[in-house]
Amino acid sequence: MWIIFIGFFISIGLTVLTGRAYSYRALKPMSDVVNQVDKITISSLDMRVNEGNGTDEIAQLAFTFNKMLERLESAFEMQRSFVSNASHELRTPLTSITGQIEVSLMKSRTHEEYVTILESVLEDIRNLNALSNGLLDLAKASSDISAIALYPLRFDEILWKTRAELMERNKIYNISIKFNELIEDENELTVLGDEHLLKTAIINLMDNACKFSSNNSADVSLTVEGKFIVVEIVDNGIGIDQADIDDIFHPFFRANNAKNISGNGLGLSLTDKIIALHQGTIAIESQLGVGTRVIVTMPNLS
Repeated sequence: MWIIFIGFFISIGLTVLTGRAYSYRALKPMSDVVNQVDKITISSLDMRVNEGNGTDEIAQLAFTFNKMLERLESAFEMQRSFVSNASHELRTPLTSITGQIEVSLMKSRTHEEYVTILESVLEDIRNLNALSNGLLDLAKASSDISAIALYPLRFDEILWKTRAELMERNKIYNISIKFNELIEDENELTVLGDEHLLKTAIINLMDNACKFSSNNSADVSLTVEGKFIVVEIVDNGIGIDQADIDDIFHPFFRANNAKNISGNGLGLSLTDKIIALHQGTIAIESQLGVGTRVIVTMPNLS
């Protein structure tokens, strides 16, 4: 009886100790994940959780945490970039406006001088307005596609609307649009998108083509290739140096040969984000002194 009694307590003790050892070993990966997540703060969003062997449930949880951290890091980086760029770029026109007004108030001036000053201030305000709109559109285009309402849109109609709007604003522009083939199925010309953003992207491309061409003209062609709409915008302008091609989609970047032409460097960055937001692609082929070809590919509803 004593042997059974002692053996019972020894077996109970061994069972408890063995159970604790195995439970610790089984729960250790979870504890490691909790400790690693606890160390991640707003200033260390680039840290990632160890995914272990990559096959069990703990690894799947760690993988999900890492994907969430990537989204958070991207969102915070976008916010930081927006605030930094906005504060830097908005300071220049505001300083210019303030300086011109202060100088004009130093003494009495003639009517013609006041008119000249007001025209200069008005030009700065227009640039400031364009920059503000560009920054807001850039923030919207950098957001999650699920937060934007998308509707079926005829892409050819967007091209014609943006052409008319741009040529109304700039009387010297000449933009031609042609279809490389007869398209009978309406769905082949229809995309799912946000009309304002798509018009903004096309206007930026058409405006650049005309602005950087000596004859202020651009040739636009539309082709349907299977489930994709391909739009090419060609100009005979100053072109882009190959060394600058990789940087032209960065916000506020301006090529050396374009710095004497008005602009804020947001157009192509905004366009790139809008096209990517609509699951499309954009490619640029250019040669200095010859011209530039921009190729936009968008998925249709066919």
